[in-house]
Amino acid sequence: MFSRTHFRRLAGTTVSLVLLTGLLTGTAIAKPPAYQPNPDDGMILSGIPDVVTWSGQVRFDVYFTNTSGANLPTVNMRADTADGAALVALLPDDDAGKCTPDAPSLLTCAFGTVNAGTTVKFSVVYRVPSSGSTFSQKFVFTAQGSTDSDSPKKSRGDDMPVIASVELASTTDDSAGSYIYGGVTSVESNPSLNKQRNPQNAKLDFSESGQTNFGATVAEEGPGACPAAAGDTCHGDLIVLEVADGNPVTGGFLVTLGYFQVPGTAQGGVIHVRDDGTVVLIEPFDTSAGFDADPEYLVEVKKTNGNTFYTVFTQVNGKMGGY
Repeated sequence: MFSRTHFRRLAGTTVSLVLLTGLLTGTAIAKPPAYQPNPDDGMILSGIPDVVTWSGQVRFDVYFTNTSGANLPTVNMRADTADGAALVALLPDDDAGKCTPDAPSLLTCAFGTVNAGTTVKFSVVYRVPSSGSTFSQKFVFTAQGSTDSDSPKKSRGDDMPVIASVELASTTDDSAGSYIYGGVTSVESNPSLNKQRNPQNAKLDFSESGQTNFGATVAEEGPGACPAAAGDTCHGDLIVLEVADGNPVTGGFLVTLGYFQVPGTAQGGVIHVRDDGTVVLIEPFDTSAGFDADPEYLVEVKKTNGNTFYTVFTQVNGKMGGY
């Protein structure tokens, strides 16, 4: 069984399109614009989260910095939505007011003159395709300059494309991820439980949360040593929660762990190893604690078609498993 072992935390993964261009002086020919890779992300713009399940959502934060040493007039941007995807939203951001979304197919921006050393920024959410291993979206920047009076790549009016890309996960994978925004309020790994091929799964549900607009992923880490607090009754793989870049979620969210089969020795509770190293035993049928009394508690345990599902209310990240 394939398991993803970790996901990078990303609260605001970004890229800078850096323009290095000469200006027309006298009869000199303008130099073509050039890119400088973002030091953190390289040539490709990364998404939030960095792995998205088919038909889930991804956020891209796009930066454009003029480092040409002179003001750059009439900077525009056009992004025609890639095949199979849909533009969901232009998020309120630094320069969002200069952009016009025409969901689900087109985003255009008119930034006007971008002074030397100035950065413009916008953030967008896309629904990714329902198949494939990656989703790529092109953002094409242009600036004032004739592309008809000289050969290609000789004008500062040439296209300056930036490629945004994110890895996609199948709905049958042991991991799941999406940007939680609008109508997408949950992520779930392969729900088709099977004794051999898929003995467990996990779901994160933010539909009743007081907070959205963040990336969320869930993944099976693989078997590990059972924390001493649970004795030797842990079962299955630990589930890794990566929500809101590791920050607590206001209003909390639900984590459901599904098992094809629970060993007879299990105590019927959930163990949570929080990111700070704290180990919490969420006791069987402990529904007495609430949001103000404790950051997490067991909401219910139910059996459906022979499968067992533990649902926990929590506000924090970490690793969870049955015990």
